[in-house]
Amino acid sequence: MILGGGYLLWYLRKRLSITVVCFGFCSLALLINSGALQSVHRYAYGIVSLSIELGLVLSSQPPWGYAVMTLFATFLLYMAVKFAACR
Repeated sequence: MILGGGYLLWYLRKRLSITVVCFGFCSLALLINSGALQSVHRYAYGIVSLSIELGLVLSSQPPWGYAVMTLFATFLLYMAVKFAACR
């Protein structure tokens, strides 16, 4: 997630604003330097610029966009049921 997000930020740096790119790289650097690498993927989901760049990539490929949305919706449903079952 960290390497892929960094690559997409670098690849799409011309299409994104400088603010989004700087925020994305600073957020990734903060995650890498935090020292807790086992739970980094949870925090990387919250970086807004990674979501924006994923949307830019998937907007040119609508079938892949639907597949990724279905995957994320399934994951969200799974986590909601898991959270609701926890007491």
